[in-house]
Amino acid sequence: MVDPKTYIQEGLKTIKTLIEQNHLITALRAGEELARVNPYDRKVLNALANIQALIQKENEANVDRDIASTMHLWDEGKFDELQKIYSKLYQFSPQHKRLRALIIKLNEQMNEGQKKEHDEFIDQAVEAIKNLISEKNYTDAIQAGNELLQYDPLNSAAQKLLKKAKTGLIDMKLTENSQLLESADFERALEFYESLRRIDPDHSVVNRLSQQTKAHIAEKKLLASKITLNESIARMKELFTKREYEKVLQACDEIESIDPGNWTGRSYKKKAQATIERESDSVELKQLTELWKTMAPQVKEHPENYTRL
Repeated sequence: MVDPKTYIQEGLKTIKTLIEQNHLITALRAGEELARVNPYDRKVLNALANIQALIQKENEANVDRDIASTMHLWDEGKFDELQKIYSKLYQFSPQHKRLRALIIKLNEQMNEGQKKEHDEFIDQAVEAIKNLISEKNYTDAIQAGNELLQYDPLNSAAQKLLKKAKTGLIDMKLTENSQLLESADFERALEFYESLRRIDPDHSVVNRLSQQTKAHIAEKKLLASKITLNESIARMKELFTKREYEKVLQACDEIESIDPGNWTGRSYKKKAQATIERESDSVELKQLTELWKTMAPQVKEHPENYTRL
């Protein structure tokens, strides 16, 4: 059984290597895995924050590059093409200041006819999303909201409706799965919460429940580890009583892997090693004594053939 602290230490080393190799998404997945082992480990949380900052920085650099490579479209008047490009870039870096400014500028460039058509389409799309939400058809409402934001990324009405649809879908799923959430199946519950967080990572209730469940899982693992440790210690003592010292050493190694530095395990290991050495010395002494008994008559008869040490 791998010690959680050791697992996290090795995982952080792996994450460091992945970052150095610029495998940021893989590093992020590894960090999330460590957070499931111990959601309160400060080093893990710092590593996750660092990875997310690096990903954001990389996204911003990519957006800068793409903006620079498409500036000629402004001179060519290809505003529809620019709108598609900026909508995609916005998904990667929604806080990018220059991108937001360019989107605003692009909207201002649209002529009155285009703007009227654009506004009518937006109004119809917003109304359709409202109807879907009122019908509790949250999945379709989310899809429609995302599609509208791809067309008009800064539309505040669409942003609010998308948030409302996500909240409605999550609340509905929480109600439908109340039996699972009230059970002691924390692993399945955590998987369920993670699926909800993929819908809306900022849902406060889901985040709180997810953290509580992670704490329960950590407690459960700790308790299981303690039970395994106690069973291993009891087995080690029983083997020592039976004088099976080689097996005692194996049991001590098992205890060390579960609880590094365990005093009882180390104490019995020293006792077992000392006993094995004493018994080994005793066997050798007995063999030498028997050999001497065999050779004594020859030594007595021909002492000149032997050297005294």
